[in-house]
Amino acid sequence: MDFKEFLRRFPKRQLPLALTSESRLDIQGEHDMADIPLDMVQQFLSFELQDPEEAYYAEYLPCIHIEQPQNANFEAVIYWTASIKGDRFRLCTFQKNGKLIDQLDFAGTHYEDSGLTYSVGTIDADWKATVRSGLKALNSDAAFLQKGGLELVYQIDVVGNMELVTA
Repeated sequence: MDFKEFLRRFPKRQLPLALTSESRLDIQGEHDMADIPLDMVQQFLSFELQDPEEAYYAEYLPCIHIEQPQNANFEAVIYWTASIKGDRFRLCTFQKNGKLIDQLDFAGTHYEDSGLTYSVGTIDADWKATVRSGLKALNSDAAFLQKGGLELVYQIDVVGNMELVTA
């Protein structure tokens, strides 16, 4: 499978950008998105298939191919995936030949025993990616309580590595 064909499935967008769990609907309204075929998931996103139960029920939609200068040393895409554990946007960087460099849960809703984790992600024009997350836990009355928050800031370098800058 050709990496360029994989990239063509993703509509191009420029930085800066911001995504929430609801952004998929906006992106789908702008672009006709078809699922990423399983053979492409196996080849370029194989880390997604480590949990067979979750992978069986998952779907993967191409969302964004981040535009870069011609001399960039990597490609960056964001796709949306939904499974029995929730939905999320994932940011991935690749070498020009399609080899995965790094990946990051970027935005979305994830279900865990402790509650629901909500995340929003932004990438500014200088490739600083920020992920803000909060946990909503169920109390004994089955109402949601906000439990703290977390902000992680990554700097994406010129070869596509995502280095954690602050936590």
